[in-house]
Amino acid sequence: MAAPKCPNPQCEYFNRTLPNTAQVCPMCGTALGNVVRSGPPGAPNASPPVPTPYQPAQPVQQPAPPAYSQPAYQQPAQAYPPAAAQPVRSNPNQGRPALKLVHTTLGHEYPVHGEESFIGRRGGTVKPAPEIDLTGIPNDQVISRPHAHIYWDATYATYTIIDSSRNGTFINGQPLDSGVPYQLVHGDLLQLGKENLVQFSVSIS
Repeated sequence: MAAPKCPNPQCEYFNRTLPNTAQVCPMCGTALGNVVRSGPPGAPNASPPVPTPYQPAQPVQQPAPPAYSQPAYQQPAQAYPPAAAQPVRSNPNQGRPALKLVHTTLGHEYPVHGEESFIGRRGGTVKPAPEIDLTGIPNDQVISRPHAHIYWDATYATYTIIDSSRNGTFINGQPLDSGVPYQLVHGDLLQLGKENLVQFSVSIS
């Protein structure tokens, strides 16, 4: 099913692809008429995610963390779908799946520790070094020193990535807008830089 688009020709988001979870246009409030995504994992009647190695990237409509927030992408609170009630857990990390990036040609695994990690190369003015340091891998020149930021979004129970690079970040061949959060799904193909020089398979378990 096609992703929803804003039908209002006076809106800045007219005919622009919106998140599958959106019920109304986040810019003008026009009703979209259909919703194709179910609630977050754990919600009643929600189907478990099916690995889709080459599905188009799905933006997560949520303000970016302070370090990467851009006022132009901040959305009104009423644009977000209501989150399903979650059980209270004494351990904040309970229920968070493990995420790792697997280099498609080298086979090297880069686990994401904790609730957030930065991808890039060490050196220059970037301090401290990124948690996922790709210095020295083949074609590392296409990777920016601060290339992208991955973090766990407890509200939607999903891992999210934000691009901050010069050469771009792609999910399943789709370019990500810089500073905008996108959902990571098990089986996604994550590409850093252009020309398919550096690629990783996303593993969430």
